[in-house]
Amino acid sequence: MRSAWFQVLSGVRQGCIVAPDLFLNPVDSILSRTVEQIPLGITIGEESFSDLDYADDVTLLVEMLENGGRTAASAGTTG
Repeated sequence: MRSAWFQVLSGVRQGCIVAPDLFLNPVDSILSRTVEQIPLGITIGEESFSDLDYADDVTLLVEMLENGGRTAASAGTTG
């Protein structure tokens, strides 16, 4: 089953290089203000991680914990 075609009157074209900024900047601002008001995040040792906005950030943190930090070192070289 397919939906009927519709005309797109606004939005950002696919492949547009400013599209990530149009999304990430407002989201980052909102999350920063939220964390300032309510301390959220996780503390491991003396490090505090409060900028876990997306699932891949959380996944990377979990992998770091499981591998004893070895993933963090390799992520810095491949990222």
